[in-house]
Amino acid sequence: MTKYKPTDSLHAPHKLFFAVLTSGRTASHWLTQMLSAHPQIFTLQHGRNQLKKHLGQDVGIIKYYDLLGHLGNSFDMVGDVHGIRFRELGELKKRYGSSFKCAFMTRNPITRLTSVKHMYPSDGFRRGLTIVNCIVNGADAHMWEQINFVNGTWLVGEDPIYKMEELTSEWAVVDSLLRYLSHDYSKCVKESHGLLETVGDTFNNQRSSKRPGAGSAAKIYSAEEDFKTWTADERKEFRQGFSPQARKAYELMGYDLSFI
Repeated sequence: MTKYKPTDSLHAPHKLFFAVLTSGRTASHWLTQMLSAHPQIFTLQHGRNQLKKHLGQDVGIIKYYDLLGHLGNSFDMVGDVHGIRFRELGELKKRYGSSFKCAFMTRNPITRLTSVKHMYPSDGFRRGLTIVNCIVNGADAHMWEQINFVNGTWLVGEDPIYKMEELTSEWAVVDSLLRYLSHDYSKCVKESHGLLETVGDTFNNQRSSKRPGAGSAAKIYSAEEDFKTWTADERKEFRQGFSPQARKAYELMGYDLSFI
């Protein structure tokens, strides 16, 4: 596949704030690295968790974002990936108004749970089952009943949902996320500095070397294949413990779970 070499630049007259909500094993580190490659985007991955470890107490969401704004004072955009809870979005939207954008990132529940299993050999399966039932950091399953499919993008209200499988492999999806978070940078460009080329290069490099599920050049991404590698007891426990609401949410987002 020919590498995409973007030429657009990001120009924002005022500082923009954003959050990408996701849960464990959904390429949040990958996305943070890619966003941080942009010279005008300041991004932390669950930075509030590091503050909690340092301070010994949790930091409120507004205080955290005010701190992000201070740390990223010289950047056009500042935000966090993975460290925001769904119930906190209302506070951020009230605080920053139209300067704040939020997006969701999700992943096939089978491959996500498989990844958690590998990360935590002793209790990874049960950890993973809890994560996939949560779907996205702090979101209740019933929220996903509000999903609509509009112009090729899953929307909950005005907040788009991106599939990790697409975001990590298709530049058009990355471009869509960047345009959304930056209020469509193409309309704000005054002159081309090639700022997005760094992001595009990072995307191309990470896509070729760290594409999720790529253990070898011959491996093809398949949730059904992953499911078959589980033990019979694990498959049985998953069928019993995977909530109907969560399953409905994933199916609404286009994931095929008919093999379960």
